[in-house]
Amino acid sequence: MLSFDDNGLEFIYSRAFDGLTGLRSLSLGDNKMTFLPGDTFTKMLNLTILILRRSNLSSLFSRLFDKLIYLKRLDLSGNNLVQLPVGSLRNSAQLRYFDLSDNNLTTLSSCTLSETTSELNTLSLLGNDNLQCDCRLTWLVSYYLYFVIFKSLTA
Repeated sequence: MLSFDDNGLEFIYSRAFDGLTGLRSLSLGDNKMTFLPGDTFTKMLNLTILILRRSNLSSLFSRLFDKLIYLKRLDLSGNNLVQLPVGSLRNSAQLRYFDLSDNNLTTLSSCTLSETTSELNTLSLLGNDNLQCDCRLTWLVSYYLYFVIFKSLTA
């Protein structure tokens, strides 16, 4: 476990975490980064928890989380995100907890998450005041119904 919370970090070098292949939990919350280089987490193959809350992030590279196949918890709450790149979590099929609360999201594409994500049991979109409740979010209803039915049948 490694925490750089509340350190006033404004930038992370792309190779900053290269030697930490066994790291399971990383927290970079409460910092001043507006973006993260696209290959920041590529060597962190065993990461299961990633906390980026209140880090002033306004955008994310589409492949930022590509190598995080064991990711179970992702906290992006309290940032300035307007959208998430399509497919940005396509390889994170074990994701269970995803917090996007208190951002500036207008929608969330179904293609953001892995098509095989059946472990997700918490998705928070609270505090996204610009979220447009329209046809682009209908997948959430379908996903929720699938989740409720599937979990009750397998319980």
